[in-house]
Amino acid sequence: MTDNNCIFCKIVSGDIPGAIAYRDEQATAFRDINPVAPTHILIVPNRHIESVATLEEADEPWRVGSQKKRRSIKQATG
Repeated sequence: MTDNNCIFCKIVSGDIPGAIAYRDEQATAFRDINPVAPTHILIVPNRHIESVATLEEADEPWRVGSQKKRRSIKQATG
């Protein structure tokens, strides 16, 4: 599911270019266009989630997996 008005969905789908640092079946990670740190990467689910308040039980693998991915992305990108 995607939202045509969501900038993150547009980056994940490739409608807007992004500096992709990581991608798998659940998530995409890309560099922030206005970083506040030397390495500032956003990890977003590949399907649209309105907010953390709307996470469902089915989203648990993504949430837990994103924490593990964060470590791998940090090592790969510095």
